[in-house]
Amino acid sequence: MKLRNKILGLVAILALVALAPAANATIIYDLTVDNCTGGCNPNPGTSMGTVQLDQSGAGNVLVTVTLVSPLWFVNTGLQNTIDFNLAGIASGVTAGSFSNANFSLTSGTAGALHFDGFGDFQYSIQLNTAQGAGGAVNASPLTFHILATGLTEASFTANSKNAVFGVDVYNTVNGNTGPIGTTGSTPTTPEPISSVLVGTGLISLFFLRRRASKKA
Repeated sequence: MKLRNKILGLVAILALVALAPAANATIIYDLTVDNCTGGCNPNPGTSMGTVQLDQSGAGNVLVTVTLVSPLWFVNTGLQNTIDFNLAGIASGVTAGSFSNANFSLTSGTAGALHFDGFGDFQYSIQLNTAQGAGGAVNASPLTFHILATGLTEASFTANSKNAVFGVDVYNTVNGNTGPIGTTGSTPTTPEPISSVLVGTGLISLFFLRRRASKKA
């Protein structure tokens, strides 16, 4: 009887988890394309960092940009520091809660912002300090929120050059500066915790039922 009650209780828990609203997925893009003159990647062929997107409420996405050492964010004057596209959102975009007050959104209206080697983007985050590697380098990571009606993690899409994000960087070891970015390939999407719980529960249920059949 006790084993039967355990099985019934586990079934009830699994049903509640299955019926619960799905958790918003985290999306992670790898910065793998190096368009710096002379190269900025300290380990060619590997990722130079990531751009992580997390839904933070309706129309609100938390963006986290992390660079590998020794790369820093820079304002070279050739392009803004972080560029991106938002599918179906032409205006009304705002940004806030920057972890570094030296950064801001250039405009809330979509434009044609050239990013060397990556084509044009609609929106960008600018570094509000003097141009040049010496006077305008800022360490990673950088976090900020992008807000717009209907905005989700999936709103961030590739441009005509198949680039989802462009980031202007400075290598503090070899002194090279320039753009790095992501491709439009499928990003990493960590499995939501609810799926993990359901999977664990199903395995437990299997062993409980097996145990019960052996006793019978």
